[in-house]
Amino acid sequence: MPADPRAELKNVRLFSECSKDELREIDRLADTIELEAGTEFVTQGHYGHAAYLVIEGEAAVIRDGDKVGTIGPGGTIGELSVIEPGPRTATVVAETKMTVLAFNSPEFLTAVEDIPALSRSLLRSLAKRLRELDDNPLAC
Repeated sequence: MPADPRAELKNVRLFSECSKDELREIDRLADTIELEAGTEFVTQGHYGHAAYLVIEGEAAVIRDGDKVGTIGPGGTIGELSVIEPGPRTATVVAETKMTVLAFNSPEFLTAVEDIPALSRSLLRSLAKRLRELDDNPLAC
């Protein structure tokens, strides 16, 4: 595990345009969670109340029982459910031991509203996912 998982925030694409003060605010909102390999921490069809940022390790993304991808360091999970409450679109299972930062819905939405650079990055991320979905309907 990195000595300070939160120090990794500046290297994450979603937060790359944020100032030091904005990164401190984002850092204040996050909880560090350690996950063992095999841990299912997002379940397709369940309502989610947190978004996750992978600091270390890898997770499998499973949709309708089929593995459709892998998420590693710097990847985000669950931001759709905290922006627009609804069922999760995929199950996510730790393939290795993982360190993730968890952002609960109200705090994440506050950060999106208060930090324009985060809002722009999030919009770009969601647009990229839509393009990927258009290219591969099984992707999430």
